[in-house]
Amino acid sequence: MYILSYIAIVIMATGAGLSARNTSWSLHGNKDHNEVDSLSRDTVIDISITKDSTEAETIAGTLNNDTNNTKPGEVTSLSDKAVKVGTTATKTELAEEAKLTLPIPPDTFHDTKFTYVDDDEVLAMIDSLISELYEVNTCLDTGAARRNTYEFCDDLIPLYSKTEYATRLDYLDQQTPFSLTYNTPVHKFIELYALRRRGQVSRMLGLAETYFPLFEEILDKYDMPLELKYLAVVESALNPSAGSRAGAKGLWQFMYRTGKMYGLNVTSYIDDRFDPYKSTVAACEYLQFLHGLYDNWDLALAAYNCGPGRLNRAIRRSGGKKDYWELWRYLPRETRGYVPAFIAVNYIMEYATEHNIYPTPPRYFDFEKDTVVVRNMVKFEYIEAVINVPKEELEYLNPQYKLGIIPGIPGETYTLTLPALSVGAFLNNEQAIYGYKTEQERIDSAEKAIAMAKQKQYMQETRLTHTVKNGEVLGLIAQKYRVNVSEVRNWNNMSSSRIYIGQKLTIYTGNKPSMASQPVVAKSTTKKQEIKDLKFRYHVIRSGDTLWDIAKLYEGVTINQIKELNQINNARKLKPGMKIKISPASS
Repeated sequence: MYILSYIAIVIMATGAGLSARNTSWSLHGNKDHNEVDSLSRDTVIDISITKDSTEAETIAGTLNNDTNNTKPGEVTSLSDKAVKVGTTATKTELAEEAKLTLPIPPDTFHDTKFTYVDDDEVLAMIDSLISELYEVNTCLDTGAARRNTYEFCDDLIPLYSKTEYATRLDYLDQQTPFSLTYNTPVHKFIELYALRRRGQVSRMLGLAETYFPLFEEILDKYDMPLELKYLAVVESALNPSAGSRAGAKGLWQFMYRTGKMYGLNVTSYIDDRFDPYKSTVAACEYLQFLHGLYDNWDLALAAYNCGPGRLNRAIRRSGGKKDYWELWRYLPRETRGYVPAFIAVNYIMEYATEHNIYPTPPRYFDFEKDTVVVRNMVKFEYIEAVINVPKEELEYLNPQYKLGIIPGIPGETYTLTLPALSVGAFLNNEQAIYGYKTEQERIDSAEKAIAMAKQKQYMQETRLTHTVKNGEVLGLIAQKYRVNVSEVRNWNNMSSSRIYIGQKLTIYTGNKPSMASQPVVAKSTTKKQEIKDLKFRYHVIRSGDTLWDIAKLYEGVTINQIKELNQINNARKLKPGMKIKISPASS
């Protein structure tokens, strides 16, 4: 293998001076779909895919043209012109196509077309050779026949004495700062993994080749025992998408609050607790903090499971003991099995072959995946469409993106994990991925632009200005134009309903019948006008007064009469000291 690799490298070196060939092709099989040589350059509207241009912007900009400055063939509105959106289009085509209405007719749009850029052949060969080098040096051998040094039958389940278990754990204990004690609780978990969960152990042995290199690298960076990698096996069985009924998530099973404390962000799009790298860093920092509290790795593990508060209560109940096994009976039920399970996992992962258990090949080895930085919003389906990496694979490699969407927040960067041999394709076609849109998204974008343009045109046609006159209130002005008070406030950015004489109010009538020729008065205009010039009897409200009490004080006065004279809609707003009309003074 090394000789073949050397020969390949020599061949590469010989051809390194040749120019890399980038072959352009269309996803839709039309090699000429981007050619516009036959079009006049001054008539081309370019709405090809870039991160800064969208169909919505193009349509909206077209629809908002000033009709007085319209040039022949330009689109000015949707009522009498046509709109067509494609990769490239001329103004004449836009004007002559059939009218585009809502809903948009089928086959008007298609998925974005693009020119695929092939990877550099020399660089692709180097990537392949590096992958082969990692594969040669991987320690995983999934062939049971080759690993079965004990010549076990395929269906044999070996059994060992307690003495053998104790001897093996004692050997492992000498290589770690953890206390790998052998006792009854530990024995039960060893039997659980070695006898009843053999299939799960086989899968975890394979997944170890995916995640353990990452764990060991970060543990080494924090100068922590490498055996802590087995804690993720206890927590999640190396499933990055694992979740518990209590709400813990990811490889290291972080609860929401603890995760936030250690920088694991959770939003509608992202949950960093599912991110293998970020969650491992957070786990190292949290375990380092717990070890600093107790100066004992067994207690640090117990606190990781039940929390420092519960562990401290167990220490108090035990009379201040600091040994895990002396605290065992005072710990919560789950925590009593936590450290024994950790010890058993140490054992079974190291002695799986002795139990006739062999790794199941993982979906990806560690060296078969790599990461790229993403700075724009992108959906997994865009990546699948452009570089042909299945969406299911992207979801498996990137469980932190809950909806299959990487958000494009300005100033933020995100990492995307890809199959290692697809990284070159992503980098070469990055802008095409950012600008890609599905047929439905292009339809939605166009419909939104059309609706916004129509709304803007409609609002302009129905806009008028009302000047506030003496005696007018906002409610009566809204009534005059058949609109709501809240609408008038929104149109004029008003925080309250207070207005002043001479104030200019923008009103959108919406083609509703206007009452502009009528005076702004209440419904019972004649009656109110007659009462306006009269003098009234008044009542000053005292504490405890109700409209019913007040009406009883004055002969011939009713509650409805008081409400009508004072325009009272809610009697609860009446306060002591307020002066209200009772009846005309002549009555």
